[in-house]
Amino acid sequence: MVLLEASYGGGHAHAAAALAASLAELAPSLRVERVDVFDRISPALNEATRYAYIQCLIHVPLLWREVYERTRHVPPDSPWQLLDRAAARRVGRFLAGKRPRAVVATHPGPARLAGALRAAGQLDAPVFAVVTDYVVHGLWAHPGVDWYLVGHEAVRDGLTARGIDPARVAVTGIPIHPRFGRPADRERLRRAWQLGPEPVVLFMAGSAGLVRGMEDACRALVQAQGRFQLLVVAGRDGVLERRLRAAVAGAARPARVLGFVDRVDELMSLADLLLSKAGGLTVSEALAKGLPMVIYRPIPGQEEGNAAFLVAHGAARVTREPQELVAQVQHLLRSPGLRAQMAAAASQLGRPQAGLAAAGLLLEAAGLAGRDGGPRRDGGDGLG
Repeated sequence: MVLLEASYGGGHAHAAAALAASLAELAPSLRVERVDVFDRISPALNEATRYAYIQCLIHVPLLWREVYERTRHVPPDSPWQLLDRAAARRVGRFLAGKRPRAVVATHPGPARLAGALRAAGQLDAPVFAVVTDYVVHGLWAHPGVDWYLVGHEAVRDGLTARGIDPARVAVTGIPIHPRFGRPADRERLRRAWQLGPEPVVLFMAGSAGLVRGMEDACRALVQAQGRFQLLVVAGRDGVLERRLRAAVAGAARPARVLGFVDRVDELMSLADLLLSKAGGLTVSEALAKGLPMVIYRPIPGQEEGNAAFLVAHGAARVTREPQELVAQVQHLLRSPGLRAQMAAAASQLGRPQAGLAAAGLLLEAAGLAGRDGGPRRDGGDGLG
């Protein structure tokens, strides 16, 4: 089975990793290969466009909103169709050499490429698209995709409105790692992480450290009144980590800054409140843990849609300024009843077994259900 991903934001890769881990649990002998499609097509171009994407999000987020909105509705005669066919030829040569039983895409770009091959009769394996947000962008919709795996009925309805047969859409939840569905001993975890008895506020930047204005927000939080501990995760951005350490240095409030953490499930299990941007995977992990959220400065486009979804269902609040964030944190920590309502709303939306559910559907559709043995996963051969 081939998992096609793209490195524009961490969520698409995390969804692929969650699927790979889930498939390994259900069918250990199955060879699962993860492929960054655009890196295989052109590593240099992929790196340049990734850099441009991240810089756009950081410095001119409103430009990204314009791009996102202008590409939401893709007509059949769109230039995207020509791009799909051109890039799909190279992807097709790669897939022909692999002869996969199923092709799974966690980003709309690879989904469209595989869908174009399938529609042209150049790919025998079924194509699955895993939508990694709680809103639908038009680029996901492609007639060549056999199945869609989505996080909520609202996403299924959004695809249906774009002409996708609802019978081809399965509401599995956005795939998250199986460990998010396992019971956790909250008090043991707090001791293991050397935390005190006060409420824990977890502030996460995402894997790429893309929360804008996080330093100012941390300064405001460590100076705020009220009893709570602040746990900050900077992600893979080493520069941001150093700046955040400087921002909280010398504060009377207990505050700890971490870099990249691969035990996010533990942090979410022990936390009382999550502050974060609104990436689809982070949101899904928090929902699985029943963790109330305050979304801080969501990225225009898909994250604004995710934030609106959470607010509409009572699982989150949205803030955009440091003092507004502090006020929301103080209000929620003083209001255990409200926090419990938000936690219940999050749990109702959450799908802790989403990764395993999605993996089970993939195995069944590909005729691979019930396989076991030893897994083999590698990077495979290059395109071309």
